[in-house]
Amino acid sequence: MFPNKKTRFFFKVSLVKCLTLVVIACGGNQKMLSSSSSKEAVFQGSKKAGTSAPNDEQAAAAAAAAAAAAAADSKAKAEQAEADARAKAEQASRERTVAGVGFQVKNKLLLASSIDSCVGPDQTRIADNMILRPANQSKGVVPVAGTKQFIMNGKAGDNVVDLQGGNLYDPTLADRLQTASNSLTVAYLQAVDVVANVVAQNCNPQQNALCKCDTPEAAQQFLKRCLPQFSEAEVSNISSDFSAKCKASTDSYRSTLAAFFASGPFVKAK
Repeated sequence: MFPNKKTRFFFKVSLVKCLTLVVIACGGNQKMLSSSSSKEAVFQGSKKAGTSAPNDEQAAAAAAAAAAAAAADSKAKAEQAEADARAKAEQASRERTVAGVGFQVKNKLLLASSIDSCVGPDQTRIADNMILRPANQSKGVVPVAGTKQFIMNGKAGDNVVDLQGGNLYDPTLADRLQTASNSLTVAYLQAVDVVANVVAQNCNPQQNALCKCDTPEAAQQFLKRCLPQFSEAEVSNISSDFSAKCKASTDSYRSTLAAFFASGPFVKAK
């Protein structure tokens, strides 16, 4: 194909140069492609970084909005519960105004009247031998057999209900700063306890038939008279036990009556 050596030499040289140029050109294109890919990767990363910040802000805003909504809902529920409780209390107050309170204790007048109806008049008078004081002890004053001495204000002949009136809600007094008739307070209970002890010491079944309770029949009559709000069945259920305590001994009789006149069923007005 090439007649002489010189021609073949120049052809080989030219071919080598061409191949070299081709290799250089291909390498350049590869570098351009790599550079382009790197730029594209950097662009995509920058794009992602640019969009992630707004997404985080949106998530934080949504969380804050949800928390605010939950707090508002909780506050609304609490306010509704408070309003319901207030309405319920107001309704209960209106019902008490119409029908009266569910529990009332006897004031001074009612208590005195109930005792008189139960065991007769003059059973609330204080006797000198009931009062425990140094003067009585030094004089050798002793209680009547079967009675006890205890500390109290007043003197012989005083009415114990009148003495304790301030703690028993006395409606005749102008001063209303006393025990309310719908309050079973410690002061009221202590006053009733003193009254009950005096009545129990005064009550003598040998002299006063209204004080008898030593048989089931007598106990039943006593309870029906003193607790008129009780039914026949209720009285029958407790009369036997009540009579047994009345009959046991003089001390048991006095203790039973004292506990009875200071009990809830007796001091309750309704």
